[in-house]
Amino acid sequence: MNKKLLAILPAFLLFAVVSNAEEKKDTIKIDQKMLVDTVIVKKSDKGINDFEIKDVDTVAVKVGKKGVYVYENKSGDISVWTSGNKKSKRFHSHLDGFGLGINTYFNSNGGTKLPAGYEQMDLNHSKSINVVLNLTSVSQPITKYVGLTAGIGTEWHNYRFDNEITVQKENGVLAVKNLSDLYPGKNIRKTKLTDWWLNVPVAIEVNGGKDRSMYASFGVVGSILLNSHTKVVVDDNGKKKDKNWNAFYLNPFRASLMAKLGYHDWGVYATYSLTQMFQDGKGPELYPFAAGVTLNF
Repeated sequence: MNKKLLAILPAFLLFAVVSNAEEKKDTIKIDQKMLVDTVIVKKSDKGINDFEIKDVDTVAVKVGKKGVYVYENKSGDISVWTSGNKKSKRFHSHLDGFGLGINTYFNSNGGTKLPAGYEQMDLNHSKSINVVLNLTSVSQPITKYVGLTAGIGTEWHNYRFDNEITVQKENGVLAVKNLSDLYPGKNIRKTKLTDWWLNVPVAIEVNGGKDRSMYASFGVVGSILLNSHTKVVVDDNGKKKDKNWNAFYLNPFRASLMAKLGYHDWGVYATYSLTQMFQDGKGPELYPFAAGVTLNF
């Protein structure tokens, strides 16, 4: 390192210390870097790596959030540049991702007892699969660790019936039909109701820990029904599938509470619908609930 550069360094070090005197707990760090390519000196708040360089010695002095950089070129000329240390204000949310879980529904009292006339709509929960795909999102920081996030996605609910029944529209209401009457003498392999939704989730997220890798978010999901169908699979000289595409008096719009907790790319989620599954007076008063695991994008 040229003696001229070492001679001028203490003066700039003193300048940096004085300019940060109010920050009493600052630690002074001096880093010496050799062969730092060159510097086009100008006023900027960017870091040294944002400049074009060529074989010069560099001394960087950082005190608190201030930086003083001293450069000497091959001709022995010395240049000085100062900067602040601005941090990105971008808030990284964990809304985007893929979720896989199970579905169920509760009655108006929050219990699992099904309303009169619909007792046979018990579910096989291990096969009542919920699939969530949040495709994209935007976020707005509120504080360093809290942000508002919103997105768009899609979701499928599969309600696998535990009994050999299906549902149909009949006389203006939802009716439960025994498959033994519809497929006499046939072995029933599967029977379910599936619905598909367009989702718009909005949530408040709190994240923290190292690299803000731990997170918790709470919010609401607005949903629009895209389509729905029942599916019955029977043995009839081989496997036979019957699908009935219909709305089945499902509510076309839904508002649900949402919660997510996680660490890094993995998490758990739960949603609870504030809207009845079926239109009032057209079907049983049930409120869907889903929970599972997520893999964030």
